[in-house]
Amino acid sequence: PTSKYPRQYLSGRTMAQYEALRSTGERCGLLPLYAYRLKGVRGDSWRIMRVEVEALTGKLRHLSRSIPKLPLTRNGTPHLDWEKGMPLHRFLALVCRSDGARSIESDQASAQIYKSMLESAN
Repeated sequence: PTSKYPRQYLSGRTMAQYEALRSTGERCGLLPLYAYRLKGVRGDSWRIMRVEVEALTGKLRHLSRSIPKLPLTRNGTPHLDWEKGMPLHRFLALVCRSDGARSIESDQASAQIYKSMLESAN
């Protein structure tokens, strides 16, 4: 989703989508992710968060430990909070490392790769 507000609360259709992602993830052993873009932010405006699922194995379990889960409200309802998500360039570096690709030495190097990807897409 994309918003000009740093927090987006799930209700109705979006809560049903969250529950469907969670149940599908648990049934199939997958790691559902949300990508949330904050409008008006220069640079890396995307943040990645995971839907918490049980019984992940192998690389997905290892990967899930590094990606922040959707935070909960006081009522225990999950919501999207841009401030608490993982920056997209860091997520890409993490996925590349976990796939056995050459390791990215620093956040600065991964940010440079992300920047060049954006420039080539435009």
